[in-house]
Amino acid sequence: MCTIKVLRIVFLGIFLLLGVSTVHGSSSQDIFGISGSGSSEQAPQKKDSVDVTKKELTLSELVAKSAEDYRFLENIEERLLDSATIAQEKRDVKVRIQAFGEFLADERNARADTLSYRELDNLERQLVRQKNAVTREIDDISSKVDRLDKEKDHIEEVTQFWERYRNEHDLTRENKVIRDKIREIKRKAQLAKPKFSKQLQELLILLDQLNDITLSIDEHTRTIESKISQSGDSLFTKTSSVIWEQATTFRFQGLKRNFSRFLSNSRADLQGVWVDFAANHVLMLLIVLILFGICLNIKKNKDRKKQYKDDYLGNVTDVFERPFATAVFLSFIFSIFIYYNAPNIFFEVWILLVLIPFIALGKMLFPDQVMRYIYPFMLFWLAIKIVEFVSYKSFTGRVILLITQVLFMVWVYRVLIKDHVLEKLEISEKWIRYLSRYFRVVGAIFVLSILANILGFLEISYYLSSVLIKITLFAVMLYLWNAIIHSLLFLLLEGTLGQPIKVVYRNRKVILKFLNRVVDIITAALLLYALLVGFSLSVSFFNWVSDFLQTERNIGSIAFTYGDIAWLVIIIWSSILISKIVRVILRDDILIRAGLSRGLPNTISMLVQYVIVTIGFFFALGAAGIELDRLAIIFGAFSVGIGFGLQNIFNNLVSGLILIFERPIHINDTIEVNSRIGTVRSIGIRSSNVRTFDGAEVVIPNGHLISNEVTNWTLSDKRRRIEVIVGVAYGSDVNKVAELLSKVLAEHKEIVDDPTPQVLFQEFGDSSLNFRLLFWTINFDDWIRIRSEVHFAINDILAEEGIEIPFPQRDVHVRSWEPLEVKEGRAESTTRPLKDKK
Repeated sequence: MCTIKVLRIVFLGIFLLLGVSTVHGSSSQDIFGISGSGSSEQAPQKKDSVDVTKKELTLSELVAKSAEDYRFLENIEERLLDSATIAQEKRDVKVRIQAFGEFLADERNARADTLSYRELDNLERQLVRQKNAVTREIDDISSKVDRLDKEKDHIEEVTQFWERYRNEHDLTRENKVIRDKIREIKRKAQLAKPKFSKQLQELLILLDQLNDITLSIDEHTRTIESKISQSGDSLFTKTSSVIWEQATTFRFQGLKRNFSRFLSNSRADLQGVWVDFAANHVLMLLIVLILFGICLNIKKNKDRKKQYKDDYLGNVTDVFERPFATAVFLSFIFSIFIYYNAPNIFFEVWILLVLIPFIALGKMLFPDQVMRYIYPFMLFWLAIKIVEFVSYKSFTGRVILLITQVLFMVWVYRVLIKDHVLEKLEISEKWIRYLSRYFRVVGAIFVLSILANILGFLEISYYLSSVLIKITLFAVMLYLWNAIIHSLLFLLLEGTLGQPIKVVYRNRKVILKFLNRVVDIITAALLLYALLVGFSLSVSFFNWVSDFLQTERNIGSIAFTYGDIAWLVIIIWSSILISKIVRVILRDDILIRAGLSRGLPNTISMLVQYVIVTIGFFFALGAAGIELDRLAIIFGAFSVGIGFGLQNIFNNLVSGLILIFERPIHINDTIEVNSRIGTVRSIGIRSSNVRTFDGAEVVIPNGHLISNEVTNWTLSDKRRRIEVIVGVAYGSDVNKVAELLSKVLAEHKEIVDDPTPQVLFQEFGDSSLNFRLLFWTINFDDWIRIRSEVHFAINDILAEEGIEIPFPQRDVHVRSWEPLEVKEGRAESTTRPLKDKK
């Protein structure tokens, strides 16, 4: 009962809080930081807050304040930065200045107009890394500056207070203790202020240098982004002569120079990578180890024998025979996000390492006829990387690109026409048609790429070839990754992870379906992102999305952005989803172990769900920039609606609150409402769901459960009394019958001993001696079955003892009547019977 009272008080407090924040939203600020007023003016100061320097202090207050200020100034030098910290900050800033100077000295900046997309992207990534490092240094120094400035302001406040006090009072008449303290305070303040000013000056100089670097980085970033966008305009420009004319001017020294340039550029790109990405390396290693531990556990666990079959790959769980290779391959997707700003050369080396486990796992899952064509595809990818290393604008890179394009055309010819590989795959005809069309389009594009390469249109030739090869290989790897993740989730929920957590294991099919859908969405998003990056559209696409979401739009006087609406929907949807998950976990796994009374876990979990949704709603309003004073109008209109047309809805809502707190009905109770008997499946805020014994789901408004008469068969417990009427023939030994009936009741396992079963000689019936059996059971849900079993047992034992169970008998007497007599035109019957016939 105490718990119920506490819950009532808590909910009442929340309800009143929401009401107060709604009604007074125009002049207050709610607990979530959502301003209730559209004005940007600050709230007025409280009337009782009086500046200590503007009121006359008593002697004791002066002594206390002087002691406090003296102690503050006495320890002030401890708040200064030590010389080692200042020196370290100067060294760090010097390193950042030197690193940016080395970037400016990079020879690629001098020939930015001739750089490829890959080289420009490397420069941009290097600038992003440098800006991140500079920003971290700025934040560190800014925090130190703010702290020193705050201490300096405090010193200034103390100095000004006692200076004003000296000007307004004659110190010669003051107490000697106060006079001496004032002199000491002034002396210490004069010593401390120059030290703080000096450190602030040194840090501000460093901060100014770092801000200059930031501005320079932003300027160079804009220049590189402009070059990248311009590179798309030159795709269809002829950048070289036909291939045979360039062959006559080929010099080996040019190839050597290009390779040397590639090495120097790679060293410049990789400089500082291991330091800048130290945290990323640790995170990546941790992910690999976690995945390896999970895969190793699955390999050792007997649950590995459970098979997760893909439509094409077959039993995907076989990959866990190689846990380390599986862990490294699965971590590949995570590396895309972890090393987002890493240099291309670093990320390409990582992809090259991932191809090793990809081959090992692919041999286990892909059919041999498919793997024969995946191997050359990886060679095509390596060839494209070599072209990037030596530059496709050089003759050597151009020849390698042409050879790769021709071999790829041969590969497509064998897949589609010669070997009919797609027709041999055990996949649906729809996917065969899709793949066939895809490779035909790819083949046609490569024909154009070959012609463009020969004629000198190198930009478009390299662009199309590299993008299609990279995207196709990435799609194959992504398909394998998707299948393995599905298999991993299946095995975890079916065994290792699912069984210890009852609510997870009980709802594993629903959870698995949801997680698989999330994985599919992530896979599709990754493929889309790869397409955007491959076709150099990622920057433009994300800028367009950002502009679309952040552009302010107006409907009348209402201003909004699609981004605000998106945040509103996402936060509310997330809060609802999280609240449902928390409610199920609390109800089925946590509160059920706390020994609470029946129905209380459901009440607490339901309240927690509503609180989470309410908090999420207010956070959503804050994220969308909606102020509470605007909602006051809506709530006012809502209250008018309650008065006119929403009485029933509001009645059901209030009744739902009564059901939650008073708890006259619990989940799984058997109730009878309007001659319907069923089990309560859920109690909502507006209505409750009752499943009848016939299998029908009846939605009952909560108002009916509160205002109407409801029979709850299982409110306090699941005990039920069962009544059975038995009749035996006249002449039977009633004592023996009573003994046999008592024996039947005593032998049944589901009939309780308390209250004691009773066998009552009820009456002398028309054709039988009637006995009444009264007994109790704790299995209310099975009382019909128990009564049936008792009937069977009674029939069997009476038959064994030769005691007859009679059926009703009647004697029929037939009476004859005289014929009708006609008198004066009307018929009359006689009332004299003839002879009775038995």
